[in-house]
Amino acid sequence: MDVGLHSRGPGSGRELLGSVRAALRSRSWSLAVSLLRDAWEAREPPNAAACSCTVSTLIKERRWQDSLFLWRDLTDTDHLPLDVAACSMLVSACSKAEQWEQSLEIFASGKRLDEMAYCAGISAMEKGSLWQAAIGMLEKMETESLQLSVFSYSATISAGRAFSCWQQALQLIQGMGSKQILPNTVAINAGIANCERAGKWIAALALFELMLTSDLSPSVVTLGSVVAACGRGQQLTAALAVWDACALMGVRPSHEAWSALVTACERSGAWQKALLLMEESGSKSGFILSSVVSSCTGAQEWERALYLLRQDGFRDPVLCSSLVSAWEAGSHWESALLALCRMEERRQMPNAIARTSAIGACEKAQQWERAIALLQAFDGDSIEADVVVFGAAMSACEKAWRWDMAIDLLAHMSIAKIEINTIVYNSAISACGAGRKVGLAFLLLEEMLQTYVFPDTVTYSAVITACEKTHEWQLALSVLQRMRSAGTEPNTVTCSAAVSACEKGLSWRHAVALLAQMHVASLEVNEFTFSAAISACEKCNCWEIAVQLFSEAEAAFQAEPSIWVHNAFASALEKGHQLEKLLSLLEGMWKAGPRPDLVTHNAALAACRRAWSWENSVAILNLAAAQGEADAIALEAVMVACGRTGQLHVLPELQASPWQHEQDE
Repeated sequence: MDVGLHSRGPGSGRELLGSVRAALRSRSWSLAVSLLRDAWEAREPPNAAACSCTVSTLIKERRWQDSLFLWRDLTDTDHLPLDVAACSMLVSACSKAEQWEQSLEIFASGKRLDEMAYCAGISAMEKGSLWQAAIGMLEKMETESLQLSVFSYSATISAGRAFSCWQQALQLIQGMGSKQILPNTVAINAGIANCERAGKWIAALALFELMLTSDLSPSVVTLGSVVAACGRGQQLTAALAVWDACALMGVRPSHEAWSALVTACERSGAWQKALLLMEESGSKSGFILSSVVSSCTGAQEWERALYLLRQDGFRDPVLCSSLVSAWEAGSHWESALLALCRMEERRQMPNAIARTSAIGACEKAQQWERAIALLQAFDGDSIEADVVVFGAAMSACEKAWRWDMAIDLLAHMSIAKIEINTIVYNSAISACGAGRKVGLAFLLLEEMLQTYVFPDTVTYSAVITACEKTHEWQLALSVLQRMRSAGTEPNTVTCSAAVSACEKGLSWRHAVALLAQMHVASLEVNEFTFSAAISACEKCNCWEIAVQLFSEAEAAFQAEPSIWVHNAFASALEKGHQLEKLLSLLEGMWKAGPRPDLVTHNAALAACRRAWSWENSVAILNLAAAQGEADAIALEAVMVACGRTGQLHVLPELQASPWQHEQDE
C-alpha cells in the first residue's frame, strides 16, 4: 500500500500509541500506518496496543483491505504485535466481504484466535462452499479448548448447504446435544436447508418436528425450506400441513415461501391448487406465475395457460419461451405462434429456444410451411439458426413428404457452413422415402459416408423404408446386408421394413427368411411384421406357409393377434380356396375377437362366392350388416353366390346368421 506520508522518529511506545490514535481520530489512515512502519524501520517494534488499535479502527471504517495489508507486513516479523481481538476482527471483516481466501490465509499463519474469529472463519468457508475447511475449523476449536457454541455449529452446518450434506448436518445437530448445546432456530434452519437441497423431505420434516418439540418458533425461513423440501419430494399434502402449522403459530409467509408452495403444487400436478394459491398470495411475480403456468401445461390445460400468459401481457420473455416449449410438446402450434407474435409486438426478441420450440410445434402439427417461415425469420434476427433449428424444420418437411424442401434445407446448411449431423440426414432421407425418391435417399446415404457422418440404425431403416415404398425389395435386402457389414445391428423397425419390401415385391421366401432371422437375433416380431410376411404368402398363393405363420403369431402374442394379422391370414386363405378354414377363422373372431371388419367379411364372402356357398354368404352378410361393415362389394358377392345356385328369392327373407341361432339356443 502506498501510504504517501512519512513521520519523524517514532519515539517511545506510549508516544507512538498517542500519535497513532491522534492520526486515526483525524482519519489520517496513511499517517497512522506510516508511523507504525517507521517504528519497524527504526528497529523499535511498536507495541501491540498501537498495532491493534490501527487494525481495529481500519476495520471499523470498512477499510479491511488496508488492515489486511498491514497485517501481512506485521506477519513477516518474528513477533506479531496484534492482540487476539484485532486478529478476530480482521477474520470477521474478510468473512463479511466474502473473502474466504484471505480468511484461510490468517488461519494458516498459526496465530491464536478466539471463538469469534473461528465462527467468522467458518462463515467465510460457507460463502466459499468449503465444507471440509469449515469442519476442520470446528474440530480445531475443540482441539484448542475453545468454547463451542450454537453459532459455530450453525455456521458449520450452513457451510455444507452447497454440497447437500444433509447426513453430516444431522450428525452435527445430534452432536450439539451431546455437548449440552441446545440447537436454535438458525441451526435447525441450516440443517433443513441441507435436507432441502438434497431432496430429503423426510429428514426436513423430522428437523421441523425437532424444532417444535424444542419449543423453538419456526421462522419464515423454516417455512420456505420445509415446503421446498416437500415439493422436491412431490409431497404436497405434507407441505400444506407444514404451511397450516406455521400459520397457526403466526408465521407470515414470504414471497419465497409462496413460490415454494406453488412449485410443490406444480411438481405434484395440482394445477387447480396452484391457481388458488397464486390468487391467495396476491402476487403474480415471474417465478410464481411461471410455476402456475407450468402446472397447467403439465396437466395439458393449454387454454388456461395461454389465458394466464395473456393476463400477464406476455411481459416475461423467459416464461414465454418456456411456455412455447411446453406447447411444442402438446403440438399446440397456434398458441406457440401467438406467443411469438406477442413477444415481438412488445419488442421482446424471442430467443433461439422459443423459435426452435415453435418450429417443433409446427412440425408435430404437420405445419411445414409455418415451420419454414419461422426458420426464415432467423435471418432477420441477430439469432443464428443452428443444427437443432434446421433439424426441427427438416422433420416438418419429412412429415409433410416435402422431399424437395428437405433437399433445399440441406443445401442451405452447407452454404451457411452448419455441420449436418446424423439426425438431420435421417429426416432428409425419410422425406425422400415418403416422396418415393429412393435414388435421392441412396445419394444422401453416400454423402454421409463421404463426409464422415456415420449412419445409424435409423438411417438404414429410412433407406430400406424408401425401397419398400417403391417395391425395390432387392435394394432393401442389399442395404440390410450393407448395414450388417458396417457393424450396425438392425432392429425390429429395420427388419419389418425389409419384410414389407419383400411382400410388395412378391418375394415370400425372403420375407419368411427375414422373419426367421429376427427370431434367431431375438428381435421382437410385431404384428405388422407378421402381417407383411403373411401378405407375402397370400400374394404368392402360399396359404400353407401362411397357416404356419399365423400359428407362430398366435403363440407369440398372449392375446389374440391384431385385426391386421387376421385380415392378412383371411386373404391368404381366400386366395388358397380354403373356405372351411376361413369360416372357422371368422367364427373364432366373432366368439373371441378381434371383431372382424370389412376386409375380413369381404375375404370370406369372396371365398363363398368362388365355392358357390350361398347359405354362408347370406349368413356372413347378415353378420356384417349388423356390425355396419357391409358394403356394395359384400352385397355383390352374395348376389353372385345366390345367382349361381338360383337362390335369389331368399335374399329379402334372411334375417340372421345360422351361428347366431346356435348361440341363442
